[in-house]
Amino acid sequence: MTHTSLTAVDWLIMLLYFVFVLGIGFALKRYMKTSKDFFQAGRALPAWICGLAFISANLGAQEVIGMGASGAKYGLATSHFYWIGAIPAMIFVGIFMMPFYYGSKARSVPEFLRLRFDEKTRALNACSFAVMTVFSSGISMYAMARLIQTLHVFDSIFLSAGLPLGYIFHLSIILSAIIVLGYIFLGGLTSAIYNEVLQFFLIIAGFLPLVLIGLRNVGGWSGLKASLPSAYTHSWQGMTHANTNPLGVEWFGLAMGLGFVLSFGYWCTDFLVIQTAMATDTQENARRVPLIAAIPKMFFPFLVILPGLLAIAATTPKEVTTQRVEANGAIVHTITFPTEAEAKGKGLVPAKTDPLTGKIVLDASGHPLLDYDLAIPSMLLHYFPTGILGLGLTALLASFMSGMAGNVTAFNTVWTYDLYQSYIHKGGTDKHYLAMGRWATVGGIILSMATAYAATGFNNIMHHRGPPASRPDPAHRSPPRPPRRLDPRHSQLPQRHGPELLDRHLGLLHQLHCLHPGQPHGQTQTRVRARRPRPLPDPKTRDGPSAVVAPPRSPGRPADRHGSNSEHHLPLESAVFSDL
Repeated sequence: MTHTSLTAVDWLIMLLYFVFVLGIGFALKRYMKTSKDFFQAGRALPAWICGLAFISANLGAQEVIGMGASGAKYGLATSHFYWIGAIPAMIFVGIFMMPFYYGSKARSVPEFLRLRFDEKTRALNACSFAVMTVFSSGISMYAMARLIQTLHVFDSIFLSAGLPLGYIFHLSIILSAIIVLGYIFLGGLTSAIYNEVLQFFLIIAGFLPLVLIGLRNVGGWSGLKASLPSAYTHSWQGMTHANTNPLGVEWFGLAMGLGFVLSFGYWCTDFLVIQTAMATDTQENARRVPLIAAIPKMFFPFLVILPGLLAIAATTPKEVTTQRVEANGAIVHTITFPTEAEAKGKGLVPAKTDPLTGKIVLDASGHPLLDYDLAIPSMLLHYFPTGILGLGLTALLASFMSGMAGNVTAFNTVWTYDLYQSYIHKGGTDKHYLAMGRWATVGGIILSMATAYAATGFNNIMHHRGPPASRPDPAHRSPPRPPRRLDPRHSQLPQRHGPELLDRHLGLLHQLHCLHPGQPHGQTQTRVRARRPRPLPDPKTRDGPSAVVAPPRSPGRPADRHGSNSEHHLPLESAVFSDL
């Protein structure tokens, strides 16, 4: 990828964004008087603010980079992760689950699990969730640093100062950590929510022009359909069989696996997003938060998936000859050559290069593999002029910081309430827990930085991912390679931030398809008798956080004794994912 040339206007836009997010933290510091103010935003925010923050907390690297990459690789069928994998579950959590979460007066999902089940369930969920949030925040930090390296944003500054370009990675990690730590340490969850609302509008302002310019370049929607296979511009075409669509999953596995298992497991139990709804002032507003967030969520495929299709459909870069006339009348011809990765790519998606050798990575058939993670960054650099380029890069950075901030605020709440207060220091003053929350924020940022540096030891963050979905064409798969250590001096986005995590989800959907009812495939059926959970007191007869009524169950169905995993990011890091 060619070097990014930023002007003073672009730098000014990014600088104003950083100053503004830190300014929000300083402005809210004087309102952080109790632990409830810091961890729960005082439960006093309006529904529309929390609704936009609810969706923005999920707009991390997995949404922007990963969904754009998945759109370029799998086509418009990726939109099912929104319309099937998000919207129904968001409506369900708003209508049915939020009254239990908010009405129980629980301060976190692990605390609600203690009220619903027992202390052991709470401890297990709190520990696993705290570890997961640190890993997720660190990987977002790592991905942002790699992206900055790949875009060569700071190259000119480092070269003029005589510093090695490998230090750009360290600067990006430290800079992002300081900014996120600053406004969360000062303003707590309230600061994170208001900044997530700002980031929501920034992402729209940065990516909407990208979609419009890209559509105009390819000749509108009709030109896009003419440039791509028909399966890439339809959501349901070919879903009757796994071999007739790019996803490699048929409709039943998609609806059951994604529509129920993955989506409800994430949206109904993930404290990362639930905490924004619990920050509202009333229970009715808490129910409205996911419903408000579901409205813009329906349209986000056009902002984050469509750019991936436009990048594939665009013209592949070629030699460009420009002519200019000097002051003395001399005519100067300048020929611009694309890089090898750009020339061997498809559209604006460059070919993948090996981070150690710099050579093009080939598949089993000898064809170059495409680096889908660079679909949206390539679009930004190709189409945006001065000023708008700075806005687009700021929106990209805001998406990464939004995911980091959401994970850090969830971590400090779970650590302070569910681990520190419950098992380490019981009976402390509110002022003590407020101070612990701030120090937990510092600790979470430091652990995230350690995770980001640990991620450099893998050439594929999803090295231990599950089996990928079956593919009818071997060219759709990457050839297996042994793990190799990344050199921090090279620029390469992690594979988790892209289609790799989507492959993991598709693998799960394919396995669910293989376990279609009536086709056990030789699996022995085992009957498990679920124990009935202990009843909880009626809130009318008991005060305090433990006053909660067990959620209703369908007649004849035993209650599930096992707590759900509180975090499962969808692609990318997706988890999903994960945020997968």
